[in-house]
Amino acid sequence: MQADIGRLISFLDVAEAYLKVNAETWRKQKRSSQWYSTLATYIYLVMSDLWIAEVETQYIMVVIEPIWKTKPKTASRAHGRIEIILNAGKARGYHSLDNPARWLNYLPKLKKLLRGHHKALPYRKYLRSLRACVNAKPLRQLRLSLSF
Repeated sequence: MQADIGRLISFLDVAEAYLKVNAETWRKQKRSSQWYSTLATYIYLVMSDLWIAEVETQYIMVVIEPIWKTKPKTASRAHGRIEIILNAGKARGYHSLDNPARWLNYLPKLKKLLRGHHKALPYRKYLRSLRACVNAKPLRQLRLSLSF
């Protein structure tokens, strides 16, 4: 009977209730701001008006796919936040289905480092580079910090 409520409560309602309860427990205000930003920028555009019991994988894909290759960290965070909100809805009895956000196999795997590693400074150039930093006129603080 309680699961029928999920057809009356939106994803937005559950997200706002989750944030109201949990935002106070986060040590830094920045985390709360990041949550609100991710929700407003990516997730609410697609999912705010959906009933919590009607959220399916296809809606989550609409949110995640466009940013998966260009902003993988943001996409991963958005995915995780959707999953958490759906779990909160299930915990409150708004739906009894498996969480449709419990997947990652639908999207291509990404390399961990998209930009690659930086090349190391050759050993022979190290001293010259260090001297340039130490002798830099406007950077007295840098000189002092490098004189170890």
